[in-house]
Amino acid sequence: MQPNKYLQLQSVCFVFRVIFQAAFVFLLAGYAVSWIAVMTGYTAFSFSLQYFALSFFVTVCTLAIIFFLIKLFLSYEKNIFFTAGNATLIKRAGVLLLAQQIVTPIWRAILSGQWPSISFYRIEMIVLALVIILNGWLTVEAYKIRQDQDLTI
Repeated sequence: MQPNKYLQLQSVCFVFRVIFQAAFVFLLAGYAVSWIAVMTGYTAFSFSLQYFALSFFVTVCTLAIIFFLIKLFLSYEKNIFFTAGNATLIKRAGVLLLAQQIVTPIWRAILSGQWPSISFYRIEMIVLALVIILNGWLTVEAYKIRQDQDLTI
């Protein structure tokens, strides 16, 4: 890649990293404020430890995914692409997304006492999570190929 293309790529990655950082802060603040409002009785919703735990699980998964994306785009800003570390970040984000999409309807079904319902959106997210995990696996393979090529004389 020419230096100009690296500069363009770094700029795009910087913008995405800043967006993810803002999303991380806003999600964390929004979660804290909403549960403080619920626990203090400021809203009409009543506090339930089970639903608090479920929302905490979903929020922590989402925050971790965003954290991994921040680290990934920071790496991309430094022109570091096909590494084992980046592959690990990609796979972890995919696994967390998959866990979130599988655990949430099961947990909600247990709380409501009904059979779990899975929406088309959730199926789309499960497929997306699998594609992300596959992408992480492919990144590992690309890294191994690059390592082999570096060792070739």
